[in-house]
Amino acid sequence: MIFSLFFSFVKTIKTKSGIRLNLFLHRALPNLHQPLRHYPIDIFIVLKFILVFLFIFLPENPVNLRIVLYLLIMNVFTYFYHHVWRKPSDNCSHWQARRFLTLMLAIAFNVLCYVYLYWNGLSRIIHWRNSAPSTFFSVLQYSLSNTFLLPCPLSVDNTFGLYLQTTQQVISFIFLVIILSQSIPQPKKEG
Repeated sequence: MIFSLFFSFVKTIKTKSGIRLNLFLHRALPNLHQPLRHYPIDIFIVLKFILVFLFIFLPENPVNLRIVLYLLIMNVFTYFYHHVWRKPSDNCSHWQARRFLTLMLAIAFNVLCYVYLYWNGLSRIIHWRNSAPSTFFSVLQYSLSNTFLLPCPLSVDNTFGLYLQTTQQVISFIFLVIILSQSIPQPKKEG
């Protein structure tokens, strides 16, 4: 029963994500040269980076917060689904290199989303030890240090901030350990 509920949840998430648009475009344009078929995905990746970067510097807005949270959840789901659950049908070096590059972009996007959450989206709820971060770069450093478990002079001082920091570290663990181990290009076995 738990398995069927879990797979129903995955199917529901899959239907509500940007994956559907990409699959539609791939099916609608089946005769395009292989690199051209990836343009819709590349455009989507660039647009979501631009959108979150703009949200960082716009005034706090609950709609922006919901959009960033949605993009963050879909980022994790998409890469977990495509890199761990579904094995590639094509193991050519171009596909493996592309898969690795998109994973690195997903990790960078994860860092950027948490910069938004710390700096703008949830800043009124987070209490910082000593003083609030004064610059964008100090929050970027804090987000990077959480991603790679490095020391940082900033630290949060309340339970909500610690929960947010923990979610970033768990998502980073998923990306860096589980998905990265599946995404590193493997040399072809000679047989």
